[in-house]
Amino acid sequence: MFFRLKYLFALILFFPLLPCHAQTCTGSVGDPIVNITFGSGTTFGPPLPAGTTSALNYVASTCPPDGNYSILGYTKGCYPDVGWHTVTDHTGNSNGFFMLVNASYAPSDFYLQTINGLCQGTNYQFAAWLLNMCSLTSILPNITFTIEKTDGTPLASFNTGNIPVTNPAAWKQYGLNFTTPVGVSTVVLRMRNNAPGGMGNDIALDDITFRPIGPLVTIDGESALDSTIICMDAPRDILLQSTVEDCYVSKAYQWQVSTDHGVSWSNIPGATGDSYLRTMDQAGVDMYRLAFAEASNINIPTCRVFSEPYTISVYKNDVRTISISKPDGPVCEGNPVAFMADTSFGGRHPSFQWQLNGNPVGSDSVSFTSGALATGDVVSCIFTSSIPCNTPAVSNSIMVTVGKKMTSTIDTSICTGEQFSGYGNSGTYVDTFTANNGCDSVRTLHLLVRPTSSSILDTSICYGSSYRGYTETGVYNEHYISANGCDSTYTIRLTAVHGVGVGPDVDTSLCAGDTIAFSPGGFDTYAWQDGSTGGNYLVSEPGDYMVTVTNVCGVATKRYTVAGRVCTVVFPSAFTPNGDGANDVFKVLNGYQLISYRCVVMNRWGERVFESFDPGKGWDGRVNGHLASPGTYVWFCVYTRKEEIGEKRLRGTVELVR
Repeated sequence: MFFRLKYLFALILFFPLLPCHAQTCTGSVGDPIVNITFGSGTTFGPPLPAGTTSALNYVASTCPPDGNYSILGYTKGCYPDVGWHTVTDHTGNSNGFFMLVNASYAPSDFYLQTINGLCQGTNYQFAAWLLNMCSLTSILPNITFTIEKTDGTPLASFNTGNIPVTNPAAWKQYGLNFTTPVGVSTVVLRMRNNAPGGMGNDIALDDITFRPIGPLVTIDGESALDSTIICMDAPRDILLQSTVEDCYVSKAYQWQVSTDHGVSWSNIPGATGDSYLRTMDQAGVDMYRLAFAEASNINIPTCRVFSEPYTISVYKNDVRTISISKPDGPVCEGNPVAFMADTSFGGRHPSFQWQLNGNPVGSDSVSFTSGALATGDVVSCIFTSSIPCNTPAVSNSIMVTVGKKMTSTIDTSICTGEQFSGYGNSGTYVDTFTANNGCDSVRTLHLLVRPTSSSILDTSICYGSSYRGYTETGVYNEHYISANGCDSTYTIRLTAVHGVGVGPDVDTSLCAGDTIAFSPGGFDTYAWQDGSTGGNYLVSEPGDYMVTVTNVCGVATKRYTVAGRVCTVVFPSAFTPNGDGANDVFKVLNGYQLISYRCVVMNRWGERVFESFDPGKGWDGRVNGHLASPGTYVWFCVYTRKEEIGEKRLRGTVELVR
């Protein structure tokens, strides 16, 4: 089902390709000629170059389907029927990519590459890291590594056998060693999946390498380890000596140095013997290794092997520095103060011993914080670098002056509506200000809000009279001083009322099913003819109605006469436009209280023969001045009637008779 590749930039846990024996001439390796790690990133890697796979298609997916592959850094939760593993690249690099393959149904090549510039009679290693993606029993991947001539002639091959299910997922390196025949400098590398696709045969692939291998080359310095540390105040030269497995008839050496921690290497001019004397002339960290090959191949990068590197670190003495500081501003009583160390040349694991008045305090940290300092206390720090050749350094000293906090209490009162320092409610308030010494000044305010008194009078007068000197409608406030010293407010809401006036009696009509609301106006009391006392009276039947109203200025009576009326909108079903004065026009028969109106008449072909927006205007049976043919016509009407909600629609037919 699925096949996957990925790559890493880290140390590799190497599973030996073949058992190691004395005099195998495969103990050291050269720089990779091929090193496919598939890159790194946070999404998906690009597809492989054209021709690298023979039957697989690229797809940017964490779960590629059969016959597809993806370049990615993580997959999880795919294909539960075979239980795909959750997998990242084999080095553990969180951003590293690998190749994930969901195999095609037919066996196919999933990796092809041509390599040039090889040396005849030289040993090489072709290897890759593989992982069976399935955690449940299924078709097992089976991979063949092949090295061929460009014409397809096999030179060497290796078969992994069925790659087993492992739980948990486990990467393993597979590959083979071979020796280039005479006359061969170009080969084709091929990895073929022999198993069919379907339920299983899904694989992850990472770190494909092809590199020279050769005699075991080791170098020794003055240390049993692979590194030496030297201080500049006691310089000395270091002799590096090599031991090389005896595999070549003619052999050559080339010492190399790296000043960037093994990222790049350069030849040391003239250093072509089996030993090298390193003269200490300046500080730095240098790595040394020995390249070894047949004499004719020593300058060909694809044909030589290397020893493991030996590191010589030369350090200057006591280059570390430390200074401590605290934030600007005053040190105030009870407030924590943070002291910070600024250092140089501390290495990866420096240590700090803070001191207060010469006594150890705090923790092994770049900072020290205390809230219990007193005036005259002295803070310093002893700094120890983890870089060799540096003795402990003592920082500058900081003497502190601690300012006192100030406190005060205020008891006061205000009247409702007033404020004291921004506060308008009774309560206790604590505010912090900055005193002259730069420290906090804390003020506690106990505030009492004295109430103001108020009263409201709603009253009415008739026009022409007065109340407390006021004659017009309005709100009048009178202010006094109460016993607690705060304002007392007397509010008069005065209404000046006209004499009782209800207007003339009302005669009106009412459509069947409608209602009318009568409202005589604003008064103190209402008495309707049926004994109800509301300010509004709803009428749904014709008849005589009466109301008697009163206010401070008198009494009045008003009568309402309501006549019944038919208001239904209807149209005639036929008309005879013959000029006899009877039924000559087609129009609405009852247009009472219509506030919008539209009527359209159409012939049997859907042509408009008449249209009107006036309910009083009808069709006289003519079209463009000519008599319309007798027959049936279709009409529709849209209207809105007073006191009704929404638009109404009617339609029907009318017979024109001549």
